[in-house]
Amino acid sequence: MQIIEKKPHQQFRTLKLIYASMAVAIALFALAVLTINYVQLMQPTLSEEQDFRIFIYISAALVILSMPMSMILFGQSIKGIKWNECSLTEKLALYQTALIIRGAILEFPALFVCVTVLLTGNLLALLLIPMVLFIFFITKPSLYRLGSDLELTRDEIEQLKG
Repeated sequence: MQIIEKKPHQQFRTLKLIYASMAVAIALFALAVLTINYVQLMQPTLSEEQDFRIFIYISAALVILSMPMSMILFGQSIKGIKWNECSLTEKLALYQTALIIRGAILEFPALFVCVTVLLTGNLLALLLIPMVLFIFFITKPSLYRLGSDLELTRDEIEQLKG
């Protein structure tokens, strides 16, 4: 089996694509839930709606707690990469892992919100989704962010530009 090693700029492009696809998945699932609710394919009964109300509070708590938790875990992962003397390719692989973990920590509560809306029919819970997408947007990978997070040299940044 032959392993093809990607160049740093290809790795960086892949990193951005993975991160964007995680945010798009949340948006599409929320849109599907909104459509299902609009068409009224799934409507809970009054007693079920009261039983499921706790899920709305759990959703809000998960979203609020996931934001700082994702930042803290990402920061700890990045510290390990900074002090690790390795090649740019290895740094990018570790950075990609840290980004995927941060994205997954943000993605889970968003998907939980969507399921909650399916169960409860309460569209107000969907207002939590833009908060998560906003965090995805402001933390998306860029050359500047990557350079500052990993304290890359100018030479390494030039390699990322391709």
